Order: sequence, then C-alpha cells, then structure tokens
Amino acid sequence: AWFSNKDWTRAIEDASRAIEIEPRFARAFLKRAYPRWERGKQLAEVGKTREAEAEWKAAIIDSESALRIRPDYVAAYRARGIFRFRFRDYEGARQDFLKGLEIDPDDPDLHMSLGVVYMKIGNYAGGIHELTIAIEGGANPNEARNHRGSALLKLERFDEAIADFDVAVRLHGTTAETYNSRGCAYSARLLRHLEANRRKEATLDFERAAADFTKAAGMKERYADPYVNRGNMYANSSRYLARHERTQEAIKACTEAMADYSRAIAIDPARCDTWCDRGRMHEMLAHLERDRAAEHREKAKADLLKAKSLAAPDWPRLPELEKLLRHLHEEDQLPCIF
Repeated sequence: AWFSNKDWTRAIEDASRAIEIEPRFARAFLKRAYPRWERGKQLAEVGKTREAEAEWKAAIIDSESALRIRPDYVAAYRARGIFRFRFRDYEGARQDFLKGLEIDPDDPDLHMSLGVVYMKIGNYAGGIHELTIAIEGGANPNEARNHRGSALLKLERFDEAIADFDVAVRLHGTTAETYNSRGCAYSARLLRHLEANRRKEATLDFERAAADFTKAAGMKERYADPYVNRGNMYANSSRYLARHERTQEAIKACTEAMADYSRAIAIDPARCDTWCDRGRMHEMLAHLERDRAAEHREKAKADLLKAKSLAAPDWPRLPELEKLLRHLHEEDQLPCIF
C-alpha cells in the first residue's frame, strides 16, 4: 500500500521489518529495493546527489541479497538489471537480463529490457529483435512499441517506426514522449520526400510532425525536446528553401526555428546543442538578410560561445562549433552552410 501511495520511507520500513522477522525472505529484499531507488530519485530532484547515490547503491545491494537467497529469482535479475542500466552499467544490465532469460525464456518484460539495453549501446537491430519478441509475448504494448519505433527510426525505417508510434498513440496512457517520437519520425521522413522532390508528401509530413511536437509540448510541462525537434525541422526546411532560392520562405523558417530553440533554452539553459543550433540559424540569417548581417553575426557568436562554455571536452560537435567561430571572426568571409 505504501508503495502504491509513493510513501517510499514507510514502504522501506515495512520491508525492513519483514526482513528482521525472516532474514531469508528474498521477496522482502526486492520489495525494499524498489522504494529505495524511488527515494533516491526524490533526493536527486532536490539536489541531494550524495544521499541519492547512497539509496541507489542500497537498492542494488538489496537486489543482490535477494539473489543470494534465491539464485533463480527472475524478478531480482530484472530489478538489478534496471538499476545497473540507470547507473549506465549497460554490460552489467545486459548480463542480468540474459541471466533472467536463461531461467524464464518467455518473460516479455525481460526481452523488452534487453532490447532497450541493445538500443542504448547502438545495436538497434538486436533491440528490434528483442522488442518484437516482447510485443508478441504480451509486454506493455505502449512502452514496447515506443521503444521499437525509436530503434526503427535510428535505422531510418521511417514507415515502420511511424506504424509503431501510431499504435502507441491509439493506446490508453499515451505520453508526450510518444508524440515527440512520432514527430521525429515524420520530420525525418519529410527530408527523404524533399530529396526525391515529393513536395506534397513532404508538406503532409511537415504538418503531421508540427502537430505532434505541439501536442507533446502541451502535454508535459517544461519539456524541451519537442521544441528542439520542431526547431530542427524548421532549420532543415530553411536550408532546403535557401538552396532553392526561396529566400523569404527560408527567412520565415529560420525565424520559426530560432523561436523554438529559444523556448527550449528557457526550459533547459544548460543544453549546449540548442545554443549551437540557434547560433547556426543566426549565421544563416546573416546570409539571407544582408542588411542585418552584422547583427546576426554578433548574435551567432554569442550563442556559439555560450554553447562552447557549456560543452564537455568530448562533445562531438565541438570541432564544428570551433570552425564556425573561426569563420565568424574573419572580417571578409562568412561560411555558407546551406
């Protein structure tokens, strides 16, 4: 009951009393592990990082205690795998899910969890295989199809990805993330339509993507992803329009992209990608609006320097950003990015 009410402290206390009464009660250890993990998340949300990590480590220890008592305890392997996954120990998580499947090869939740691990390490084909087994075995269809749709999207199998997201959207409990993911699939497919000069199909996918991103942003407070993704869609459209000398339409698309990037920055100001992307749009406008080139160049520099100040040394886009800054500081030449 305490777990259902999200009273993690009392849930932990009750499980601890059960363990005191019966020290080899494996299920009680597992019942204590989950609320410990959840209490750790609560502590992390208020900035108590050290206390949160202590709770998370205790949750892993409890799941290990359950496995020492019952080495065939499938739920404990899944729990420890989930905890390890959240600690970014993807290999440890993979091993736990595989061990659980050795004991119960038909467990759909384990197949789904394993599929998510494969996605995280870049094995999208492996992820799709496991998630398909999970769907066929009766795993939560909303969650499983969301994950499989995301893997299909990574492999640019856009029609299949959209089909999975469509099913998820029709199901009860659809989340903002589902709409955001389907919007990404439409947005990616429209680029393929543009490359093939299928302008009607591209327009339809643009409208569908925009609607999904708008829906996602409205469903979840302070959710930056749909603004970033809608901004990226406008940015890609502006480059296409500029290449085809549709200057006024390109300027409008640039402006829409920057507005979405600004909304995302207001929600998550530490996101260096978004600062970089808005800086690129200012740079592009310096080409499109020659009478305001100096203004746009200065704004581009400011955004790119902000992105650089936030970036980690191994940020993949750092070479791109530094190259743009070098060009912007040259007086006689601006880079052409479209």
